[in-house]
Amino acid sequence: MYLMKSKSLLCIISALLVSSATSIDAKQTNKPSSKNAKYSNEMDKEKSVKQENSTGKPQLTISGAATFHGNFGDPDLTYYKGNPTEAEKTDKDTSATRMCAGEANIEVKAIGTLENGVRYLADFDIDAMKDDTEVDKMYISFSKDGWGTLQMGNLKGPDAKCIYSGQQLLGGTGGLDGTIPHEIDFATGVISPINLIGYSNKATKIVYYSPRIYGFQFGFAFTPDTKQHGHNDKNRRTGLSSNGNDNGMFQKGDGSQKPAGRNNMAFALTHEYQFKNGIGTKISAVYVCESTKKVTTKSYGYYEYPTVQEDNPNRNDTYGIADEAPTKDVKRRNARSFALSATVSYQKWSFGIGYLNNGKSRTPKDIFVNKVVGDGTSEVANGTTRIYTVGNFLGTENSNAGQAWNCGIQYRLNDNWTLSGVYHHMSRKVDTGAKTRGNALNFAAEYKICDGLMVFFEYDYVQTKSHDIACQAYNSLSKDKKAQNAIKKQTANLFVVGAKVSF
Repeated sequence: MYLMKSKSLLCIISALLVSSATSIDAKQTNKPSSKNAKYSNEMDKEKSVKQENSTGKPQLTISGAATFHGNFGDPDLTYYKGNPTEAEKTDKDTSATRMCAGEANIEVKAIGTLENGVRYLADFDIDAMKDDTEVDKMYISFSKDGWGTLQMGNLKGPDAKCIYSGQQLLGGTGGLDGTIPHEIDFATGVISPINLIGYSNKATKIVYYSPRIYGFQFGFAFTPDTKQHGHNDKNRRTGLSSNGNDNGMFQKGDGSQKPAGRNNMAFALTHEYQFKNGIGTKISAVYVCESTKKVTTKSYGYYEYPTVQEDNPNRNDTYGIADEAPTKDVKRRNARSFALSATVSYQKWSFGIGYLNNGKSRTPKDIFVNKVVGDGTSEVANGTTRIYTVGNFLGTENSNAGQAWNCGIQYRLNDNWTLSGVYHHMSRKVDTGAKTRGNALNFAAEYKICDGLMVFFEYDYVQTKSHDIACQAYNSLSKDKKAQNAIKKQTANLFVVGAKVSF
């Protein structure tokens, strides 16, 4: 009888070694005698990696969402007076009335649990848009109570997940963190108030979140290269896009001259607490740092007439595009940015505030090369300065990377209606005493028809204002006069109606 049991046990162990899909109920397994201790050790090893479910395989879940909306409004643009008369201003569509297929994605998760309590998963998030179908997010994760969570792959880190500002309370399309930046043109050199400079988005990284102890939780992310995504080939040069608020510092669309970061690290410390009187609080501090890469870029020159000429009293305001200067390596200041945010909730109400400061993150160290030309006898007037702007940075050596703050509110009227709003203010110094500024006011109303179906209404007001220095730098980056169409001021009112299906 004993031999039969031993043979049965050996068969079970062998089956476990051959197939991971076989599981054993430890309560129904007879313990081997001391003579069979080696079999007991092998069984313990197998039990330590045995899944809890009956199949022994991770369970698959599929979710996703699709959004469609239409917006209409009439943005008002004021172009920089220094734009050449040949500038083709009609390429900026003044009508913002259009329909848009918004966010659409399919997320697949494989979730499993080991017998020792370790939970693991693989997450694949696929964008489901025409001409933009790709694996947007892919990572694996391990977590256990008391240990925390470790994530590895392409995903956002604590510089996105640990922000508790007013922006996170807004519904609808998300305002400035949604489709608005695609619907209107900001004034030249105005940054977005959403993400920190150095924000790594979904670049390949390792993320760790500690257990929450006495309300506190620590988050950390390490991204070796903010341009790396998946198994892309190694590229020592800059990529085709830039993360965070960089578009306000650089000419939009010229990603080849935008900086990236090496050894990017994001730190976050959050605290959550629920008081007995029903008040709940969330507080967060986030810090991002990196070693910012040099940028191999071309520089562009223009003539400046700093003094009034006797033969032409208007020459002091005239800028002429010069030839392209040689390519050079431009050093950037390392990213050092931080954000503070907090949310307070009580019953149906929630209030949030946030502040971010980018310091001089990713700004060039040597932006201008000045050379006085002209000898009084040539066609170029004596004393004229030829200025080479290095790269596509919209500012001077005295510029910074900007700062912003916001405040928001949310009210859950009932199980169906949710109302929310947020106000943003952003500013960036482009020279001593010169700044670009912006204000945005977003309201959203969401109505849940049933689980999985929602309609929403949104109103967005955005006002941005540039400065002559940023506009001059923008125009100097192109020898094509039709492209020298810097925007000095911009105001927009947008009304959005849409629907979202989630599953």
